[in-house]
Amino acid sequence: MTMEEQRLYRRMAAGVRVLYRGHSLRKPEAQYLTGIAEDLGLGGMFISTRHPLPKGTLLSLEFHTSGDDGRPVRARAIVRWRRLFGRPRGMGVQFVEFEGLGHRQVENWIDGVLLPEPIAC
Repeated sequence: MTMEEQRLYRRMAAGVRVLYRGHSLRKPEAQYLTGIAEDLGLGGMFISTRHPLPKGTLLSLEFHTSGDDGRPVRARAIVRWRRLFGRPRGMGVQFVEFEGLGHRQVENWIDGVLLPEPIAC
């Protein structure tokens, strides 16, 4: 079974800037880091970054969707895996909680970009 077959949610290439901060970092290192969401779905995303955090780190995320009336999506996620070598370097994160209507913003964005899946006859 491939990774695509195991996913519960459809994914899209997002290409949006993501601000993230790990909650397990020491106070002096608690600034926000940046990356690019390469692959995004309702379950999580791959963040292309030069600073992937360790597996199991809880993150605060902030990113914008297109047509989101200027309000960023804010969410908490957990790092599930990292790619330290090869390209692109980064980390796969799983969403655990959205702030406000963040879940709906992401869902509407994905639905607007991806064509409906064909109905099997």
